[in-house]
Amino acid sequence: MIHDRWLRPRIGIPLLVLLLLSLPAPGALAQDVAGTVVRLHGAAMALSPEGQARALNTGSEVLVGEQITTDRDTRLRLRLIDGAVITLGDHSTFTLAGYEPASRGVVLDLLQGVFLGVTGLLDDDTSAPMTINTPIGSFGVRGTTFWGRQGPGRMEVALLEGGVVHVEGAGVQVELDQPLLGTDVRPGEAPTPPMRWSDQRLEASRLTVAFPDE
Repeated sequence: MIHDRWLRPRIGIPLLVLLLLSLPAPGALAQDVAGTVVRLHGAAMALSPEGQARALNTGSEVLVGEQITTDRDTRLRLRLIDGAVITLGDHSTFTLAGYEPASRGVVLDLLQGVFLGVTGLLDDDTSAPMTINTPIGSFGVRGTTFWGRQGPGRMEVALLEGGVVHVEGAGVQVELDQPLLGTDVRPGEAPTPPMRWSDQRLEASRLTVAFPDE
């Protein structure tokens, strides 16, 4: 089936290496570290709230509040400290807006581009919640594999596996409660009724976040 081809993070990094990568960068507080780049194809940059830019590499830490931007033909995979894994496609810009250790919840701002998220153990109600805000709307997920894109004049969201994705636009919320359902949101409009996306649309979406060998 088409959804079996979607990315399952294959990160074979030993536990000791992961622990070392999770240490804060010089001058950074441990609570500021939001995650670590575990795979990168192409080029990506991190911009601090103070305007300091730096190139990202595999093993780089990403801090809360930094804006991440990917270049042309780029794929970036980031493991957050709560265990969630996110993958960005090319020409994507997002910010790790906040992280609350008490609730293990993360808030991301997706300005533009494509985004694949795996928010923790599927079918686990205790997994960390994630909220993604875009210029057009927002969507919230937990224990879910999902795909989203913020493009010119439209936000697209699809549930690939797991529980429920809540999508909101113009003050109206819809639920994607079955795998392969998706919705579109345009500025000032409610999300379209959830519908099963075609195999062609799902495959095209998958390719926007797939690494060259996937």
